[in-house]
Amino acid sequence: MIFPTSNEGMTKWWLKVTFLCHFLSLLPIEFTKSYCNFIKGVCAASGCCVFVGYYVFVYIYNTCHKPNLSKQFYINNFSTVMTYTNYLLMDTFIHIALPVTIYYLWYTHISIHSAIATFLFHRTWSIVNSKCTSIYLDGSTIYKINSLPIWGWHVVYVGEFLVLVGSTVIAIQLQT
Repeated sequence: MIFPTSNEGMTKWWLKVTFLCHFLSLLPIEFTKSYCNFIKGVCAASGCCVFVGYYVFVYIYNTCHKPNLSKQFYINNFSTVMTYTNYLLMDTFIHIALPVTIYYLWYTHISIHSAIATFLFHRTWSIVNSKCTSIYLDGSTIYKINSLPIWGWHVVYVGEFLVLVGSTVIAIQLQT
């Protein structure tokens, strides 16, 4: 599906919205320009959360479990369709190169309003995937991995919020 759905990781939601926004912004329709500029701000801020949040999560996960997270993701989700080396290249592109590029290209669209929308976008992911039972989801079943201790998810969600605030402040400072 082209739109975010349940049982998908946050990175996949971010990718879908980012690519949809990019393609809509190419249309020569005036209405889509202001809408897409707002969504570009959401995507830029969300990309920072995807980038930093993913690696905070990886660090916490790897301190608690074996095999490491990248091996477990690969084995549970990708081993039948690509080599481990190709998986690592794809993972690096999706979690580092693409979020940094999107932030660099679209940071001028980040505002307080788009930051709030980003926060709500991330909480919507939790609500949808928890079947309306949590705004802060333990995503272990979505990602098909072993559960983290509850403190690990707390660190991830506090970190996500701090990254969102920090990326917004930096973007606003760069705009002035």
